[in-house]
Amino acid sequence: MSNYNSRRSNSASATRRILIAIDGSEHSGRAVDWYAANMNQSDDELLFVYVVEPPAVSLATRLTRADVTAAYAKAVDKAVDVGHRLAASVREQCNSAGISQTIRFLERMGSKPGPALVEVANEERAGFIVLGSRGQSRVRRTFLGSVSEYVLHHAHRPVCIVPPPQPPSQPEIANQSASNARPDFNSDGNTS
Repeated sequence: MSNYNSRRSNSASATRRILIAIDGSEHSGRAVDWYAANMNQSDDELLFVYVVEPPAVSLATRLTRADVTAAYAKAVDKAVDVGHRLAASVREQCNSAGISQTIRFLERMGSKPGPALVEVANEERAGFIVLGSRGQSRVRRTFLGSVSEYVLHHAHRPVCIVPPPQPPSQPEIANQSASNARPDFNSDGNTS
């Protein structure tokens, strides 16, 4: 049982509101699986949040205002449809993982997912946030930003960032490389 669960079980029976960020990627799928394996309690309220970027509509084209409005509305409808399909997929994943408590889905439109997730967490009074990480390098995170790092530093509540799986290890290759990398020295400084 995780530390979060053991502390929780000693307190009064209150509903925990857990926000889980989803986007249809394997990373958000890992976040759902991590919740199921480490935190799942029957009285939890799960809030799955999907942040979609607003559709880009160029005003530099020769479209009329009505055409631009129609194109924007069509793009929003498409985003909502994607959100519905994502919710159905996550609901199926929850059923497979034994998650049967109250589940809600929210779709938020925002150009930056990190701030949008923090905003929803505040509005919904989420007590805990779970999200998957893509495992970007430090340089890439520095230049492009990281949703998980933004949420971690701005949410002001517990956040679990589920890392990507480690690549399979190859002990034989590692042991060979280590033994060939430097010679063993005995106590008098000679190689053995």
